[in-house]
Amino acid sequence: MRYKAFISMLLSILLLAACQNSSDGTGGFLWEVEEGDTNVYLQGTIHLGEEDFYPLQSNTEEAYEEADVVLPEINTNDIDTDDMQSHVMDLATYDGTMTLEDHLPADLYAEVEGTLESLGFEAKMFDNFQPWYIEMLLLQLAIEQTDYDAQHSVDQYFLDRAEEDGKEIVELESYEDQMEMLAGFSDDTQIECLKLLYRNGGTWTQNWNISLAFGEMEMLMRWLSRRMTIQMNI
Repeated sequence: MRYKAFISMLLSILLLAACQNSSDGTGGFLWEVEEGDTNVYLQGTIHLGEEDFYPLQSNTEEAYEEADVVLPEINTNDIDTDDMQSHVMDLATYDGTMTLEDHLPADLYAEVEGTLESLGFEAKMFDNFQPWYIEMLLLQLAIEQTDYDAQHSVDQYFLDRAEEDGKEIVELESYEDQMEMLAGFSDDTQIECLKLLYRNGGTWTQNWNISLAFGEMEMLMRWLSRRMTIQMNI
């Protein structure tokens, strides 16, 4: 019997671009790789979605059905939340008396401060956190203002189905790997990524919400491309 695996990875540009153009359900691009008795299906996914994303296009659903093993980027159903929060806090905060204000350019800090205060937060509450964590926080807050959520992501869709169907699940990374990668970026890289939320003179919510609109794919692809370029050149 041929051994088949279905890999779901974060290739945001590919899936989101395809979602607006697909005529046979949504689901983006799907690749099949064959070697001997092994077939691997590679699916580009995003970590956000809507309920009406599903069902996915037929070839994607069929690839899942044929797979013996599902390999998500992270098995989010097997995370100890308390342990994760503790680990993230250890990585995300400055030691000693260093603060976010000490590390950010004055104009960027003022924008971040204004954003947090506009949402009802006291900016000083976050002054012990590093730029990469602030970027994640602001992105999460922006996402909460849209119709997208992680529970309807393609990753979660296949992960939940794999558990229900009794398929073997092998995560490609752990949340520790991802958090340690983000925390390991230099100050300059973290600051540059944070700046992307305020690009072109827009506010963080304007830029993020416009990028999420399926009719504005060019802006989203520029944002993702620049961010990945920064990370690959560390």
